[in-house]
Amino acid sequence: MTAPIRMVNEVVAVDLDERGAVLQLTDARTGSPVRGSAVPADSWKLVTLTDGYPVRHIRGRDQVPDAVERDADQVTFRYDAVEHDGERLDIRVAYTVQLVQDEVRFSMEIGNGGRFRIREVWCPVLTGLDGAWGRALDAPAADLSMTTSNWQQPDVLHQPLARQEFTFNVDVLAEVAHYRYPRQLKMQWLDLSGPDRGLLLYVRDAGLTTTSFRIEKYPPEFGDFTGAHHYPEGTERHLTAAVQRLTSIDPGETWQGAPVVLHPHDGDWHAAASRYRAWARSAYTWCDRPDWLQGFTGFQHLLGKTHLNETYFTFDRFAETFAQTQPRDGINVLMTYGHEHRGCESADFDIQPAQSLGGSEGFAELARRVHAQGGRVMIMTHRHAALATDDPATALFADWFVVTREGMPRQEIWPKTSLESYGRSMLRTYEATGPIWQRVCAFSDSWWETFLDQLLQLIDLGLDGVQMDLMVDEGPICYATGHGHKAGAPEEQLRKLGERLAWLRQRVQEVNPDFTLMGEEFSDWLYQYLDVSFSRYPEAYDDRGTPTGARIFRYALPELLETCSVGAFAYDQLSKAVMTGRGFGVEVLLIKRPILDDPAFHRAIAEANALRIGLADLLMSGGFQDTDGLSIEGRVEHGVHRSAAGVAVVVANVTDQPQSFTIEPGRLPAAQLHRPGEPPTSWSSGPVDLEPHSFCVLTIREHADVPA
Repeated sequence: MTAPIRMVNEVVAVDLDERGAVLQLTDARTGSPVRGSAVPADSWKLVTLTDGYPVRHIRGRDQVPDAVERDADQVTFRYDAVEHDGERLDIRVAYTVQLVQDEVRFSMEIGNGGRFRIREVWCPVLTGLDGAWGRALDAPAADLSMTTSNWQQPDVLHQPLARQEFTFNVDVLAEVAHYRYPRQLKMQWLDLSGPDRGLLLYVRDAGLTTTSFRIEKYPPEFGDFTGAHHYPEGTERHLTAAVQRLTSIDPGETWQGAPVVLHPHDGDWHAAASRYRAWARSAYTWCDRPDWLQGFTGFQHLLGKTHLNETYFTFDRFAETFAQTQPRDGINVLMTYGHEHRGCESADFDIQPAQSLGGSEGFAELARRVHAQGGRVMIMTHRHAALATDDPATALFADWFVVTREGMPRQEIWPKTSLESYGRSMLRTYEATGPIWQRVCAFSDSWWETFLDQLLQLIDLGLDGVQMDLMVDEGPICYATGHGHKAGAPEEQLRKLGERLAWLRQRVQEVNPDFTLMGEEFSDWLYQYLDVSFSRYPEAYDDRGTPTGARIFRYALPELLETCSVGAFAYDQLSKAVMTGRGFGVEVLLIKRPILDDPAFHRAIAEANALRIGLADLLMSGGFQDTDGLSIEGRVEHGVHRSAAGVAVVVANVTDQPQSFTIEPGRLPAAQLHRPGEPPTSWSSGPVDLEPHSFCVLTIREHADVPA
């Protein structure tokens, strides 16, 4: 074996073998290695289609480069062709590893001279990750945490992989999970950290290529039908991490992949989120939100009628409920679901107000009454994306339905109607009496033009905004050949969706500059076109102090607006929303009841919201810093907000017993202590008591420069 190819600067050293596999990556300052396991090193992989079901896995470690070009900070391995099972394939590859300050960047350029589509590009493939870099060299072994924008998993080497799949093919001999962007992850990064150091993987790609952070865990302890395995003490455990891109490189085409970055860093996941934040802010331009959203505190979400013709709120009852709740709780947005003729989940072409709920006149009166109280009316709909197969307008758009690789319309089922709908035939839910949806391709101009027309009619009646449901599922794979996009290329669907949302935003705001666009649980890139993410974050707090996704995303991009669901008696969700600076998404018993039915909890919402509004310059300014390095003693959760106005520390007791907490003397100067429903008091030191499932806020206005 030849000597390793080494690149080194003052921060990081990279060792590659003669085929480009990553032998080692080392912190040049401390000598801490990334790879601690002796498993074979790897580099990249291509997956190509064939005439049938099998696919070809072409591994970089099996290829011999035709040329290696190198300088001090970059190495490029060039292949004029690749081999698979003894067959030479006309696929050209340039695989580059580059040092850029404290980052290692991997990129690939591919020319497909073969007969089949290249469907996946894996780069890099990093094997033997055992967490050795996650601690100081002389420190004992420690838990290795895996963090994404959506969740954190502690001790990943010994615990089941979060959201792992059962993957049954010959290429998988381990526990496997795919963390996908943009249809699952809200940001395209994954971090593996110990208490002292971490390793960040992120993709510098604003082109919306479907990306998976693929994690394989060895040995497979939890991922098969045999239950948990109990290996002998001392069994070696390690991970393989690969960044997997879904591509559609057809014969005769070339592809240049966006750089994938490996960033060894000091500290934990906060350092990873901060690095990605800097890239995201440089790559995306967030939309200019309407001014009224500066004081957005959330919405009350109520159900008109269902597709089963069950009616819960007429337009008159909507208005009456808002008239009673808004003066008490200050929540000034009414979100209606199921306002249209066949009710929610029907996916109708026509989303004008249902006659059975009061018709257009009733909706206009609803808007007038809500506006008179300083409120706003929004609707929740699927009209931007799907059409029911039994809708009379189906024939108008049949040529624009998303289709499978066999050219058949790809249908979706809403399985929430009867016992039959909860049964499954292999991998598909039975239809029962529920709506059967047809997803419409984003490339249909007429579909978007008619959606705009529907919204403009509702704006004439007083509509203030729209929440486009299931936005998280947009970007379907459509194999149509006559839509104006490449067959089977979801990134083209997503780019067109962005174009259409920008167009829609411009057109509706020409009529009403304050018109607001929301979407459900979407990823960061859609904030270029949408104002607020309708998000829920129902995860319970973790006794181990593990951050929920609510903390992670908010810390990474605190300027972006999301909501946090608040159901009946969900006191901890109130605390979470205030702690992370999110609006309340009040949804009581599946949005079928008004919050008025729970007077005690409604009072808690009102008091929490009044406190937050009173401290808006501290708590609603986009300054969430997670814990900001502040240590608090006691069984409580806390979050820190910083703004030009000062510092606010939100402390929550999410247990069933009273708790007391203390803050290290000198860490906070004299502060004001705020509790919902009570006047503020002065606090300088000493314990603070909290009742079960309650929160308080410590504020410091005259000392905005409190050290982190």
